[in-house]
Amino acid sequence: MFLEGQRWLNKSKEYYLLDGHVTDHIEIVQDMSLLFKYLAFFENDFERRCKMHKRRVDMLNDVLVELNPQHYLMVCRQVRCADS
Repeated sequence: MFLEGQRWLNKSKEYYLLDGHVTDHIEIVQDMSLLFKYLAFFENDFERRCKMHKRRVDMLNDVLVELNPQHYLMVCRQVRCADS
């Protein structure tokens, strides 16, 4: 299920680029982060679980770096809350 969801989200991310469809792209990245969060729940190996959580935080931080907080303040706050 995870791989299928990741495949579809990556495909949609190709269309909804950060350059033109900012909010749609951010929602897709947040969904990808949730996929990793749910997958990490089922992982027994602590080290792998930590790597999954780090990957999702890095994913969200990469988006935050690209956003202008003046124009996307609410979106930036929403992404920061998704980190936890």
